[in-house]
Amino acid sequence: MELHSTEKIKELYGEFDRIYLEKVKPFIESNFPINKYSEPVYYILDNFILRRFRASLPYLMAKNLKVDPEKIIPLGAASELMFSIALVQDDFFDRCGKRGNLDSSHIKFNPRVAMASSDYSYAFCSKMINKIRNIGLNKETIEKVQDAFIDIQKVVFESFLMEMVNEKDFNFNMNDILTLHKSKTIHGTNTIYATALICDSINNTNIAEKIKKYCLDLAVAGQIKNDLYDLTRYSKTRGFSDLINGYMTYPLAKLKKVLNDEENENLKSLFAYGEAEKIVELIKREDIISLCIDDNEKYVNNSLGHINSLFEGRLKEIFEIWAQGNKINPDKVLLNG
Repeated sequence: MELHSTEKIKELYGEFDRIYLEKVKPFIESNFPINKYSEPVYYILDNFILRRFRASLPYLMAKNLKVDPEKIIPLGAASELMFSIALVQDDFFDRCGKRGNLDSSHIKFNPRVAMASSDYSYAFCSKMINKIRNIGLNKETIEKVQDAFIDIQKVVFESFLMEMVNEKDFNFNMNDILTLHKSKTIHGTNTIYATALICDSINNTNIAEKIKKYCLDLAVAGQIKNDLYDLTRYSKTRGFSDLINGYMTYPLAKLKKVLNDEENENLKSLFAYGEAEKIVELIKREDIISLCIDDNEKYVNNSLGHINSLFEGRLKEIFEIWAQGNKINPDKVLLNG
């Protein structure tokens, strides 16, 4: 498998940004009012630096599969907006005061306004999705796409509840983590899957299920990367918030597997009291970072296996580069001391 350079990954991110700014952002702004009610969501949408793949990869898919990409813009727009709403809510539920270098939306405004704004904004996502009724699709495809976006709302709240209901509960396993990871990344997975459904309907092809498997494995890889980066690269801004809150994470699940019973009892106590720095020291001692890097690479390679021979040319390259972009850079997950 050809390995794509960091420069190629940056070029693809730049293409995502360009499509978002030129095509998707104007659509959002023409269908989602900019006012004092939407301000807490627009604050994250416009100011927090995101990888705009949810908005732009569907556009590129359609273009390279000979489907009018303008027909796909509502999917990318709704997904990008829904993800921004989820970030507003996630910071509130996590009691996190920062989103990157920004104050969290519930801090900048206030919790009641931020939460009400989130619910207000979801209505406009639904209106965007309904626009696919006007692009000549059959009824079955329309229903599948609409169901996929309804599923986003359900599953993302399941991920919030999974963390909150099981807060400080040490009795989790790797299957619980994988379910959580796939739930947290439902926006990107379902949007790309829904785009593939539309392309299948128009082109009389059958790629949607393979694309979904690609997305699910890549989702796990990306979440392993995020979990490690939260402990290392972003520790100062995120402040080990998951460990402090008593949320299950991939590195913690790996740590549990390598410790003996007595050590796990100690870890259980540290977890219950939110002793994040001591847990990170154990992660360092047991070389959990290396194990997570290996698992991340395994999931990236699995994702690529699902689309082997599925695409040609530029679209094949895009999916390969995007997968490589979800790999962990070992230099960015070093623990000092």
